[in-house]
Amino acid sequence: MNKINKTLAVLVLAGAFGAGANAQSLLYGSTYYQSAVASSTFENDETYSIDKLFDNNLSTQWASWANGINGNNPQGNREVWFSFNLDQSYPIHAIRFAPRQPTDAIGDGINGMKVWISGTSLGVDVQDAGQTMYFLYDSGLEPTLNQSVNISDAFTPATYSFSSPVEGQYFLVQLTTDTYNSIQNIGAREFVVSVPEPSSLSLLLAGGAVLMAGRRRKSD
Repeated sequence: MNKINKTLAVLVLAGAFGAGANAQSLLYGSTYYQSAVASSTFENDETYSIDKLFDNNLSTQWASWANGINGNNPQGNREVWFSFNLDQSYPIHAIRFAPRQPTDAIGDGINGMKVWISGTSLGVDVQDAGQTMYFLYDSGLEPTLNQSVNISDAFTPATYSFSSPVEGQYFLVQLTTDTYNSIQNIGAREFVVSVPEPSSLSLLLAGGAVLMAGRRRKSD
């Protein structure tokens, strides 16, 4: 390998194992988030569907239908659930979350979030209150994240990081509120995960390509 190619190879490999190797990427869109189900959707209107959590648009939102008179949220007015799976298993470093902006006159903001992350399906139908109650109190599975939520501005998402990466593909989420109002519809604007930046692997592969190119030139 000549001196120029050798130097280039070292620089590329340094980039692969340096800052770039620790870079994180937020996943957005239906390519990654699959089979999403909510305990309820406000008036069964797709405008407020659960997929709005993953669309990289804070102006959209998922809202439950917990109206005590006409609603159909099976767990009532003070908790909602949703579940989904990623397209594959990832080492998850953090969750970026924004709740639905509370309605002042109703006070329907959340203050708690529990998240379970698993490598296999958790098998809970979030539209069945009996199943979510059993899972919560009798399954014995502790949440991966048990987080108090106090965000006054839902258009500024908060990031909740794990002390070490959590490998997983299947998610189950409970959002709760301490308030009660017969017409409240709690929900969220964003729920996305942070995973290692794919470009880190690309840099490593590029480094290998440079080394191989240098070896070929030497043999020539």
